[in-house]
Amino acid sequence: MAKRDKTVVIDGYATPVSESARITNVVPVEASQVITRDGEIIPRSHFATVPVPDAFDVYLSQINKGG
Repeated sequence: MAKRDKTVVIDGYATPVSESARITNVVPVEASQVITRDGEIIPRSHFATVPVPDAFDVYLSQINKGG
């Protein structure tokens, strides 16, 4: 049976994505990390193993946290 698509929100846009997709399948190669709507930061090193969350924002460069 064919796998179905689910709709996720990527950078504010509804996007159809395969249910079996991983983050690496849906973000640009220059993306360094994504941040889910729950505030979880997922680094590029985990993109291949993490399923696509329901909503997230893509960051093309590292986030510098002020102190």
